[in-house]
Amino acid sequence: MRCSQCAAIYPAIGPHAFRVLAADLGKTKETAAAFWGDLYRQLYSGAESLEKKEFNRQLELLEDYFRKQRHLAATEVRLGELAGKVILEIGSGSGAHSALFRAHGARMIAVDLTPERVVSTQRMLGIVDSDAADYLCLNADAESLPLRSDSVDMVYSNGVLHHSPNTEKCLAEVHRVLKPGGVAALMLYCRSSALFFSLLLWQGLLNGSRLNQREEEWLGRITEGKPVNQEAYNPVTRVYDRSQLRNLLTDFEIISLRKNSFEIGHLLPRGAGRLNQVLQWLYGTRKHPGGLLVYGEDANVQSGIERWLAGYLGFDWNILIKK
Repeated sequence: MRCSQCAAIYPAIGPHAFRVLAADLGKTKETAAAFWGDLYRQLYSGAESLEKKEFNRQLELLEDYFRKQRHLAATEVRLGELAGKVILEIGSGSGAHSALFRAHGARMIAVDLTPERVVSTQRMLGIVDSDAADYLCLNADAESLPLRSDSVDMVYSNGVLHHSPNTEKCLAEVHRVLKPGGVAALMLYCRSSALFFSLLLWQGLLNGSRLNQREEEWLGRITEGKPVNQEAYNPVTRVYDRSQLRNLLTDFEIISLRKNSFEIGHLLPRGAGRLNQVLQWLYGTRKHPGGLLVYGEDANVQSGIERWLAGYLGFDWNILIKK
């Protein structure tokens, strides 16, 4: 791919997929790319072999799961209004969210720092049933998006920007590439949540990392899971309370801030897996088959009690903002 303005050439890493990254990312971003590549291999390898018919059936199940879970992708994002719009996803992961939006007619641009995830995304976008014309997948940096200003109708990012070395710079880029009046649907982690105060904070104190590391560093190491195929841990995770979030989003008009994602287990200490299973059964938590494309297995659907408590204790800020 060649830039029409500066004539720079970017190598292809797959159909509709190109590497648009600086030669030297820096240690933090290189570590992040390695960790998330490892996590990709842990979670998503089962979806790589799906044929088109089964993949699109799984995509329908995923949409149903998202609606039941009141997920960002089916609540703040109005799927029925995406046809013909240019949507940028930052941090596309396996590609299932981008594929869901393309199935509803969106023209997708998917960006991820991790090459494995870019290749997976372009495969999913290529086999989804859709009348939408074009799509593009970029191995790129959210702190320096390779897109023109005022060029996209919506930016979508689910649980990604709080892992960046410079979240503020990412949000400045979101603002830059959005068209005037364009919206962004984002998920960032919540400090004022059961998971942070009942589990993460205490784990950081007990292992000593809370005392000798910056918050984003010790949170990075104990969230998102453990590496299996290499040694690099997730380097950065940030959490925000409501006032911090409003300060972070001062360049935007805030349409809505909503807490979501709570399980009874967020109130239990680490290692109480069996008790968590019993409580989930008592409170009506159930499994849904729509989790394969994003979690590699069936996923929990919040019970009615959990859904109500999520508005107060949830770990996810579901954010809708406007330029």
